[in-house]
Amino acid sequence: MKAIRTLIYPEAPKILAAAIIGGISSSMAVGLLACSAWLISMASLQPPIMVLEVAIVAVRFFGIGRGVVRYAARVIEHNSALRALTSIRVALYRIIENQLPAYFSLLRRGDLLRRLVSDSEVMQDLWLRIANPWVGALVSGVAGLGIIAYLLPSLSLVLSILFVVAMFVIPFISFFFSTNEEQREQEQRIFDAIVQACDSLQESLIFGYQNRIRGDISAAQNQLNKFDARSGLASGIALFAQHVFIGAAIVISAGFSVTAFHNHSLSGVNVAVLVLLPLAIFDGLTGLPAAFARLSTVLNSTKSVDALLANENVANPEALEPKLSIASIRFVEVQPSLPGIEIAPFSGLVTAGEPLLVTGKSGAGKSSLLNAFIGFLDYQGSMTIDGVEARELASSDRIELATILLQQDHLFATSIRENLKIGNPEASDEQLFEVLEAVELGELIAKVGLDTHIGAYGHNFSGGEKQRLKLARTLLRDKPVVFLDEPFEYLALDQVDRISKRVNDRCRDKLLIIISHLPLSLI
Repeated sequence: MKAIRTLIYPEAPKILAAAIIGGISSSMAVGLLACSAWLISMASLQPPIMVLEVAIVAVRFFGIGRGVVRYAARVIEHNSALRALTSIRVALYRIIENQLPAYFSLLRRGDLLRRLVSDSEVMQDLWLRIANPWVGALVSGVAGLGIIAYLLPSLSLVLSILFVVAMFVIPFISFFFSTNEEQREQEQRIFDAIVQACDSLQESLIFGYQNRIRGDISAAQNQLNKFDARSGLASGIALFAQHVFIGAAIVISAGFSVTAFHNHSLSGVNVAVLVLLPLAIFDGLTGLPAAFARLSTVLNSTKSVDALLANENVANPEALEPKLSIASIRFVEVQPSLPGIEIAPFSGLVTAGEPLLVTGKSGAGKSSLLNAFIGFLDYQGSMTIDGVEARELASSDRIELATILLQQDHLFATSIRENLKIGNPEASDEQLFEVLEAVELGELIAKVGLDTHIGAYGHNFSGGEKQRLKLARTLLRDKPVVFLDEPFEYLALDQVDRISKRVNDRCRDKLLIIISHLPLSLI
């Protein structure tokens, strides 16, 4: 888990400090019980009030201080945990955004979502609900045993052995009976089924297979319930073991205390202290059964996230100096590389004012040519940008040279304005309406307003309107290369003719490449 350790290392001292402070809080509970027991026993003898004053103040101190210290520990540990989680998720996203599309084809549906959301969230339990409580229980236990050692050393030795055994036996029982990789597989099934159900909601209703999807989710959940029941059983067994240890400790304490009292080696007021202290000493172990029952799940999630974090990106070639303008792009026998698929070679030249139209039947590799240009696919042949082979440019630099409309471009669930300004965050409303007019959406958007919410995936608009919104957003980005993949999908032929000519006019000083199954007239 080297990658995760590197990310959480800056927060490790605070996490450890929070664990120790939490232990101090539990130790104050030990002190509270010890002082209370002594105070009650001593008060029964009706001594002068001054004899009880110190114990009274101590009870108040431990009672109030316990909550204050515990609150401080919670603030520190959760603040550190959230900072560490932020670092991990940002690192995950940076790695993901640098991966080529071929990488994602190797992942199961929902796997990426699970790693980003569920696994990264669950792995916090490793220090928040497992390591920190265990350290806190150890600190408070040592404090309680220290009091017993001061009052009756012989008893402290026996209870110390019992406490150490409990510290390891209880977590081991929980972990041994906890769930394993099979549970993770069932969780993956649920993620896959939910993602598929969301993606295919309309189709499932139309073709009537929603019951099958619900059945898959229900079957996976039922199996997952069995694993949860097993974890619950493990927690129950461990909790039973904890009560056995507590009961044994109380009985042993009572026996030793009574014997010591009869031998005049222990005062009577301290008998209650020794008998009750095991309750506080072993109380820190209460949360460990449930926590360690999830240890297997937490470790699996941690390994999953670490595997993604440790995924080294293919080193990009050294980037060249960015250019404000490009004179030409030449394709010579370019064949995008797709596993098991052979694509016919493509040759062509595009210069400013001379757009390149790429046509062909479905499956001919038109969109793959775009993916090869922006570095999402490797290619054979030669693709030069002003004489420089594209391979010599980093993928991010190639993307920076162009404004690109993908065949399945995404519309975000926000306003029209915000979707358009992704192309140019500095664009004014006048500029937005100018490009909307070019794609024949000016009148519609003027009626509904730029602040209209387009809905998830743009469902408030028709297919043609969504396509033109995407095209408008692409045209707002001022780059020397304009690469459009099926920009006129869902549009009527006469509208395609008008808009394509406007697009060509806007890109007279740029390199325009259009992939289309339609025979366009750009003049």
